[in-house]
Amino acid sequence: MKFEFSKHDRVMVLHHFDKNNQHTFTKECVIHANTGLPAKSTLKPLPQLNDNERAYFINDDWVKTEFFIGRKYYDEYAHELIIDLFPFDLPVNCSFEKPLPQKDGYYVKLVNNQWIYLTDNIGEIAYSKLDYNDFVIESNDELPDTHTLIERKAFSAWNEQSNDWIYQQELERPIKIIQEREWRDNELNIVLSRIDQYEKDKNYPVELQTSLLSESQFLELLNDRKSLCDYPQEPSFPFCERPALNGEYFVND
Repeated sequence: MKFEFSKHDRVMVLHHFDKNNQHTFTKECVIHANTGLPAKSTLKPLPQLNDNERAYFINDDWVKTEFFIGRKYYDEYAHELIIDLFPFDLPVNCSFEKPLPQKDGYYVKLVNNQWIYLTDNIGEIAYSKLDYNDFVIESNDELPDTHTLIERKAFSAWNEQSNDWIYQQELERPIKIIQEREWRDNELNIVLSRIDQYEKDKNYPVELQTSLLSESQFLELLNDRKSLCDYPQEPSFPFCERPALNGEYFVND
């Protein structure tokens, strides 16, 4: 409806809009003689609107839209956002639909335009597949391909085919060498100490001797000494079996 001035007062239905040109209210107003319409108002009929639609007065006409200022929408992680400008296009991976309620141990995400529950990994450790550059997960963004939630196993490397950690003997070797050498050194010291005690004891009168060993027992100790000395030179050291120590029963506590 086009407005025309009149010499008489008139009651007219006016549609008002705000500074953003969004319709705010409609009411009857008295238009006095020889005066125009109030600012931010029009006689142009308002289109039919549902609860999720608003109208904007653009270029002397009403534009009906769902994307109106003040309407809530949600990003893919269910964060609430509000439209603050017009015109507006809903971003990708966003929705007007209200997200699912929160649930312990899970977070809500928009997948294929549907809200679903996914396991919440915040606070868990992301293990590096390439090195030891692990980190604590602070958001539920997709993990980089270089990391996994599967806990790293001891002395293992990541295997893409099995999607798991696979034991690698060479990773254990340096530590195993130290462990086995410490064991060997400890056992060898005990055996050498017993041999030394026996040899010194032979120089004392019989009634004062404390290291009573037969010759065969003494030979067992010597064999143990030899086995312990040779142990680190075994081809499969440190992953071979430890030598059996037959003379250990002759060692004093």
